Amino acid sequence: GGGGGGGGGGSAVWDRGGAGGCGGGGAEVALARRGAYVASLAAVCAYGWLAGVGDRHPQNLLMHMASGRLVAVDFGYSFGAATAELAVPELVPFRLTRQMLGVLQPHDGVTLLAAPIAELLRCMRQQRQLLGAVLSIFLKEPL
Repeated sequence: GGGGGGGGGGSAVWDRGGAGGCGGGGAEVALARRGAYVASLAAVCAYGWLAGVGDRHPQNLLMHMASGRLVAVDFGYSFGAATAELAVPELVPFRLTRQMLGVLQPHDGVTLLAAPIAELLRCMRQQRQLLGAVLSIFLKEPL
């Protein structure tokens, strides 16, 4: 499904800004959702830092309610543009709020995210030529 689309039973499949509920399903489903959330949050953070994506706030994230996965949207301030164009420049490598970490309680969210972010950055380094080719398209043909 696409961003903001509706799902069955009147509940949103994708929820912008985390305003919706996460449904039921028991402990196994909750653990799977948390794992998917950690992996996708790590990916959003690592890629956002690498590509210099600014203007990161909860409304620029979509959550797939059934799985817990996050998807970043709105890349208008990429490649460092947010440090020069926003009224309050984006100076942090990525946005990691108390609310984003609170989902991971009682565990330490920073500890849970450290290994996946490191692994993603290692993989991106190994595939730097491919990644560079893809990112160069956005530099040459901005959205």
